[in-house]
Amino acid sequence: GQPGLAATRDMLRQRFREGGLECLEHEIDVAYPLAETLRLEADGEPLGVGIWPAQPNFIQPGVTPAGGVVGELMLVNEKNVRSATDFTSKIAVVDLAQPLFKELGLNPAQYCDLGFQAMIVTHAGGLDQIAWDQLQSLRLSIPLNYVRLVAEPVILAHAGRQVCLEVRSTYRNQRVHN
Repeated sequence: GQPGLAATRDMLRQRFREGGLECLEHEIDVAYPLAETLRLEADGEPLGVGIWPAQPNFIQPGVTPAGGVVGELMLVNEKNVRSATDFTSKIAVVDLAQPLFKELGLNPAQYCDLGFQAMIVTHAGGLDQIAWDQLQSLRLSIPLNYVRLVAEPVILAHAGRQVCLEVRSTYRNQRVHN
């Protein structure tokens, strides 16, 4: 229910009926992926960064192991990637205000293959600067459990810090009016 949802529904119902159409309405349950746990901490304290899960891969929502994953927030750029020797203790932070690292792009499978424990996308100029259709690249057509998040730009101030990231998204039935 976004603001205006009921008003839009009522307006459409009225217009359809005015046009002589029969309106059939149903209450149905629809399964939606909802975040149950979103925790990002350093030294046991919340970082105070807004984070949101990306769309599920095929049907697989992103889930970390119980207790989360621990790793360094690594800003993905040419210098950092070329100088790193191991990515398994890292969580990728991609700033869409900067050119994407060519070999990785915005393909989560590439980050997963390198060993990054998770992938966080942001934009230094603010989330309203992200071309949301670009975030479709974060969604894979296979059920790969790989955590992909969108974060407020303040995440960039924490690059280089060791953090604990815990994410748990599950499908929940939500009653909708159709």
